[in-house]
Amino acid sequence: MPLHHAASFATNKLRSVLAHITPRSLAVMAVLVLAFLVYWAMLLDSQHKQLAHSEEQARLRATQMSATLAVQVETLVTGLEHLARSLAAEYASSPTSYFKRSVHTALTVFPPGSITQIAVADGDGRIVYSNLAPSQGQSSVSIADREHFRVHRDRAADPRLFISHPVLGRVSGLWTIQFSYPILDPRGAFAGAVVLSVAPDYISGYFREVFATDTDVAMLLHGDGTYLARSATQSRVLGSRVPPEREFLRAPQARSGEYFITAPVDGVLRYYAWHRVREYPLVVSVGLSQEQALASVRANLRDSLRRNVIGTLLVLGASFWIVLLFARLRHDRQLLAEGEERFKLALEGGNLGAWDWNIRSGRLIFDERWCRMLGYRSGMLEAELETVRRLAHPDDWVKIQAALNTHLYGRSELFEIEHRARHRDGHWIWVHARGRVTHRSAEGQPLRMAGTQADISQRVAETLLRRALLDNTGAEIFLATPGRDIRFSNQRAIETFSPDGRSLDGRSMRAIHCDDGAYADFQLHYTALRAGKSIRTEYRLRTASGEPRWFSIHGTLLDPNQTDGDVIWTMIDVTERKQAEEALGAARGRLSQIIEHFPGGILVENEDGRVVVANQALCDLFASVPTPAASLVGQEHVALRRLFPREVLDIVLSNETTSPSETLLADGRNIRATRIPIRHGTQGVDRLWIVHDVTEQRRHEQVLEQLASTDALTGLANRHTFLERLEIELARIARGGLGGMVAMLDLDHFKRVNDRYGHAAGDAVLAHLAGILRRVLRREDMAARLGGEEFALLLPGADPAGAAALSERLRAALEQSHIETLRGDIRITTSIGLTSLAGDAKTLLARADAALYRAKNSGRNRVVMASDEDVPA
Repeated sequence: MPLHHAASFATNKLRSVLAHITPRSLAVMAVLVLAFLVYWAMLLDSQHKQLAHSEEQARLRATQMSATLAVQVETLVTGLEHLARSLAAEYASSPTSYFKRSVHTALTVFPPGSITQIAVADGDGRIVYSNLAPSQGQSSVSIADREHFRVHRDRAADPRLFISHPVLGRVSGLWTIQFSYPILDPRGAFAGAVVLSVAPDYISGYFREVFATDTDVAMLLHGDGTYLARSATQSRVLGSRVPPEREFLRAPQARSGEYFITAPVDGVLRYYAWHRVREYPLVVSVGLSQEQALASVRANLRDSLRRNVIGTLLVLGASFWIVLLFARLRHDRQLLAEGEERFKLALEGGNLGAWDWNIRSGRLIFDERWCRMLGYRSGMLEAELETVRRLAHPDDWVKIQAALNTHLYGRSELFEIEHRARHRDGHWIWVHARGRVTHRSAEGQPLRMAGTQADISQRVAETLLRRALLDNTGAEIFLATPGRDIRFSNQRAIETFSPDGRSLDGRSMRAIHCDDGAYADFQLHYTALRAGKSIRTEYRLRTASGEPRWFSIHGTLLDPNQTDGDVIWTMIDVTERKQAEEALGAARGRLSQIIEHFPGGILVENEDGRVVVANQALCDLFASVPTPAASLVGQEHVALRRLFPREVLDIVLSNETTSPSETLLADGRNIRATRIPIRHGTQGVDRLWIVHDVTEQRRHEQVLEQLASTDALTGLANRHTFLERLEIELARIARGGLGGMVAMLDLDHFKRVNDRYGHAAGDAVLAHLAGILRRVLRREDMAARLGGEEFALLLPGADPAGAAALSERLRAALEQSHIETLRGDIRITTSIGLTSLAGDAKTLLARADAALYRAKNSGRNRVVMASDEDVPA
């Protein structure tokens, strides 16, 4: 047929079908379009509400974070105020080395890097002490012009903590925030100020730990709007002020608030929430990026719009297609009468038996082919419905009646059923009966019905054989229609997916999907099949128990030449494999995170000497190692030797032991490395090195060792250290060394000092005695505080006369001195007992204690040598 003739034929055919579209179908289409318009209006309104809710959540999170950070800042400033007040009182009462120890203790207690400097200025503003140069005078440096000094000098009668703007320190040379407190002499007059310098970088570093990215910021502002710290781009704003229209500047009585602006510093649009720090002129402000806060919600909304557009187009397209199908059905009915003769010819060609039933009279006529199909000749069977009941299988007759009644009462367009019928020779055959009511009364009552019957025994046998084969396979198999309804499912699919154990045939494929979203997404695979592709994928489906499980799915067209035809889906449960893969992936991810965040360097070489794993901490330890750490992967063992410092070559790359080894680098750091062999079956051994910087650990151990051996108040050795040294000296004497002496000291009437002047004054007396001991004793001597007001002296190599003279100088020095306190000067004496360094430690200490007891009983303030009477029983 010429092309133009074919096009003309198709056009005429389409016009003929469109002419049969009824006004009712058009009305249904109009209602459907209106419903979609309402649905889209509701959808867009819902998305707008979701976006507004997300914005509200972001503002709420900013408010909560600003309140939390304000509490943290308040805690820090309260601690700084307490420290400044304590140091001011300490310096006013005793500006000696005891004050320096207090400063050292404070710097130890506060986090490293939080306090840059602790300084003291006298009444004229000259720096007289700084922990940055504690042994040198700073009188040449003056802060008299600084606001944080002038404010205390001008309002000495109202001592309180003052917080300055960021200033450049004249001693430290760094930008810091000054926390100052006045020093008042015993009369309450202004005598200077204690200044704690806190680096803005410490505060901004703490803020940065709260946020994962620089798009979200936290700021600490002075009450007048001056920037004190900012988690990002701090160097650009330090010392400058926020615009005067900020709410916390316009409304000083407000405690908190929020605003929404584009930051002039970095051009980021954020939700800001601010909170004032109680009792202090400070404001904490937190800004959350709008773009980041709403990114996930906007992405979900865009995806929802895309899926709804696709769904709307599919539904409208399907609806129009259905309208065309109904129009074509009406067109076909019109042509049915014209093709009745052709139908008769088709019966003959298709070996179909025909029947005609006059429902009103009850007469049912079977043609010759119908009778021959069951082994009878024409006229041998009675022309009535009872003949069909008698020949039908008893188990199938109920279904035949149900299908027949459904059609007669107009609930189906066609009567159609497959059932068994008895052949004349006694065996059963399968027949396919079809029919339709051809005439009805004006009231709609059926009058006449006609149909055909075909022998399908061979096809049924083939179907049963195919089903038996499919039911015994290890996979779930579905045959799905273009509309995604289940045309066929094997027994394994029924057992896996049917909640009631019944056949899934005729149900929608939606029944095996976890939710509507998953069902809609799976439509993409049908689209790919229509494009001529074969589908292999893995998908989660819902089983009969409601449990979602993973299936490996293979899809193909039943007829490759019919792209809009049925689809065969073959599914195999792979949940256990999927779970194993996910568990393995999770384990690998956790291991990767552990290696990346391990507090030390990690390097792994395989048996061939090539690097397979290295973390960033390893690169950070050594400046000569390139970054990123991924650049080390694949490096050979020989190449690595050129990257590491010479001091660590032996322990990192050449050490073949599994015990940790340490070395000291040229820059003063202590490095510890451990080699661990990793065996994997019989294939070889990998080598794992773990490298740590233990410098701070070693320093901390030294500090702990010092703290464990000294008395915290006096700085002298404690009882445990004294007894260890005493045992060493006794062992030395036992080996033939020179002798020595031991003295026990006790302050006279020390309880009266505590009762009258207070325990703080008592501590000052003990510290005063410790200072005298350091001045009087020799370099090789040792003084220790055993507890309370009891002290002991170890005098190696001293004879009794020399020890007595030294003890007398010590007694006189204490007697002639006095301790200044706010309640008046304190004078105190000591009693001393002496004994020779001989025997065991317990005995000689008992002798010295007995001599001390005699000194107390004989009037106090004297030195007594132990005698034979003092030997313990």
